[in-house]
Amino acid sequence: MKRTLLTTLSCLSALAVGPVLAQTPPFPLVQTIGSGSNESFFVLDFEDGSSSPSYAFGYLYNEPATGPQLTGYDLINALVNANIGLTDTVTQYSFGPAIDSFSYAGHSQGGFQNNGYWSYWLSNDGQNWTASNFGPADPHSTLTNGSYDGWAYDVNSQVTNGPVTPRISPAVPEPDAAWLLLAGLPVLLAARRRRARVG
Repeated sequence: MKRTLLTTLSCLSALAVGPVLAQTPPFPLVQTIGSGSNESFFVLDFEDGSSSPSYAFGYLYNEPATGPQLTGYDLINALVNANIGLTDTVTQYSFGPAIDSFSYAGHSQGGFQNNGYWSYWLSNDGQNWTASNFGPADPHSTLTNGSYDGWAYDVNSQVTNGPVTPRISPAVPEPDAAWLLLAGLPVLLAARRRRARVG
């Protein structure tokens, strides 16, 4: 009985711990796509004056064993091709692709002229952003585990301080495995006492 009790407690403890995530972004994700041991994040800020202009996505992937590493442009293409409602328009130049527009969830901003443009930002924590000196397809714009790619629409070509990340909604408590562990202890102990009395 003692061995059974310890085995059960070990299983419940494993449930309580759960899988270890590679990264935990400081904001809610609309959706995570892909599969793999690495995860990068994509933040899109339309800056259109609406109450919810910013969205964030997760991208799971494995680094290629050979050949070029994945870039920010690969991240965009993966999200667009995942059929989650995100669309873009791109113009190809001699220096590489330029993002003309993004559209998602009823928002749409575009232009690569004086009325505005999409600026490209990078971050290690999703809160402090640095404007990229390279385009998303440049070899310098490779993805790494835990990296953040951000895009902000600069209205009237007024450069911002980077994308504003989505607001965190109040968390709704949910039952988890830790509660299962606590709830299961009295039952196991009671069963052990009954077994002892019968013996």
